[in-house]
Amino acid sequence: MDQSVALQLEALKLLQQWTVWLITISAGLLGLMGFALKSLRGRFEVRAARIAILCHMLTVAVAVVLFGAIPDLVQRLEPDTRSVSLLFGSEPRGIYGYDYLGLVPLWILVLMQRVAFFCGLLAMAVFAWVSISPSRPGGVRDGADGTR
Repeated sequence: MDQSVALQLEALKLLQQWTVWLITISAGLLGLMGFALKSLRGRFEVRAARIAILCHMLTVAVAVVLFGAIPDLVQRLEPDTRSVSLLFGSEPRGIYGYDYLGLVPLWILVLMQRVAFFCGLLAMAVFAWVSISPSRPGGVRDGADGTR
């Protein structure tokens, strides 16, 4: 086996492990947010929770597509002779140069997965901050003493 093919195969194995972990973490966070959504009262809290849920659902959906793409990519691995032009030269194409079903480059799927996961974490952080803080954005308080 060519060394570049072996390195690409190892990179796809690592990508597969990353994808499995993101599916596991996102599924757990979806359950947590779904449970928390039942008891929310504040409009801002509900919005943050819904955004977090949508982002983690998108993470899982893209991860499932990516997970399904890996076997197809393994079958199409070839020695890395082509290169990608960069600003200061060129580099070997690597695994991100392959297309899934001839439509979507792998790097777009990976980028979508990571951005959705990060946005979900950010929305969860906003949700936690708003849920814990004694006052809501805009200075509106639930009770006379600022508690809920």
